[in-house]
Amino acid sequence: MRWAVLLCAVLWPGLCAAQNCNPAVAATAPASRFQPHADGAVTDRQSGLRWARCTVGQHWTGTTCSGVARRVSWVEAQALARDGWRLPDIKELSCLAELRCTYPAIDEAAFPATPAADFWTATPYVNLPEQQWRVQFIYGESHPDKRGRPAFLRLLKDAAN
Repeated sequence: MRWAVLLCAVLWPGLCAAQNCNPAVAATAPASRFQPHADGAVTDRQSGLRWARCTVGQHWTGTTCSGVARRVSWVEAQALARDGWRLPDIKELSCLAELRCTYPAIDEAAFPATPAADFWTATPYVNLPEQQWRVQFIYGESHPDKRGRPAFLRLLKDAAN
């Protein structure tokens, strides 16, 4: 077990760090905003959007997200958006960022086991067409990156779906 902790700390420090929140900072995505559902989704009461609680690769157990979140390519991300589920745009995904927290910068009660790493958005980077905007949940920042580099994915449905 000791070797696993060491390996995690060396190879994937952003995925292994424990969440740290500053209670002196006002919440940007407070827990009261999210309505969890038994089916593994959560509704954002502010936007009406229905989010998958788990990152692609994980599954909802009824109490948490289990399994291994996996990074996917841009092509895979687009293919996984089906049956009413879609990729979020940059504004939608950025709204989940809880900026008073780091590692990950998200409400862990609503979105457990979220990797502190980059997540795909559907928003292209206008100046470089081979890049997409991403939100990284280490600090909740957004940045463009090449479509060839894999990232994690959280899908959503519009209110009517």
